[in-house]
Amino acid sequence: MLKFSNEVPIYRQIMDLILKDIINGTYRPGEQIPSVRELSRIYSANPNTCQRAVSYTHLRAHETSLH
Repeated sequence: MLKFSNEVPIYRQIMDLILKDIINGTYRPGEQIPSVRELSRIYSANPNTCQRAVSYTHLRAHETSLH
């Protein structure tokens, strides 16, 4: 079971883990990341928290692609 820090919001920690997996090639360009339900299972986190992480990950990736 993954342990989250109390100092950073859990959705940010999950977002960082997703981005790390993208950078490391776990998810290839054009490949979908796991569903919110699957992320919830993987990280033992509330689906709403995972949804927030996915939304922010998408926004961050979009912002990065514009620069």
